[in-house]
Amino acid sequence: MKRNQILWFIFPYLSIYGFSVYDDILSRPRYQVKFKDIPISAQIANDRLLYDSNTHNQSIDHEILKLNNEKYFCTTPKVEHEPIDSEETPDAKAKKENETKKALENGLKLISPLENSCIYYLEGWWTYVLCYNKYAKQFHPLDWDGSQKSLRILENQSEIYYLLGRFNTSIKEGISTFSSKIEYNGDSYYISQKVGGGTYCNFIQENRHVEIQVHSFSFLQTIER
Repeated sequence: MKRNQILWFIFPYLSIYGFSVYDDILSRPRYQVKFKDIPISAQIANDRLLYDSNTHNQSIDHEILKLNNEKYFCTTPKVEHEPIDSEETPDAKAKKENETKKALENGLKLISPLENSCIYYLEGWWTYVLCYNKYAKQFHPLDWDGSQKSLRILENQSEIYYLLGRFNTSIKEGISTFSSKIEYNGDSYYISQKVGGGTYCNFIQENRHVEIQVHSFSFLQTIER
């Protein structure tokens, strides 16, 4: 008889927002489970299940589940269906595409001053360099004195290097012909640029390629999913 009284309410509360298959479901959970402190009897639980079946309750679902040899009486709110990206109206889809195109054009214009500069990043034995709109490379510098100028010289002198990718065109008026897109990682938007044509890699049996991501542009947040 005692086991019939070890039944608990579980109330999952749903936090509803526009869902996309590209969202990170771990960083933005849609459900929250709460346990009630007061147990109920099996008779009450069965009565409520019977009531649901007779009345076709449209607002909540009741179900008895078992976890670690304990029975739980679960109450789950029903959620109204919300359209996902594939169910957008043609007007909404066209508006989003237009906003995305404008954001990409503005973003490329903002980063165009990088075209005549190189960014170096040291990571262990390797140094990585991005000469924007030219190439991305990794190389091993010898006898580096710690200065940026020295890195440029050592890059040209290094015999141990791999080309990671080449940009195939220059940027004019914020427009680029290589692969540039607005991407969404579940938390923020960013510009993604993919370039190929790097040094051949025996491990993957193809030329190296690299993705360059540009983050932290506030205007990208104006695109709503």
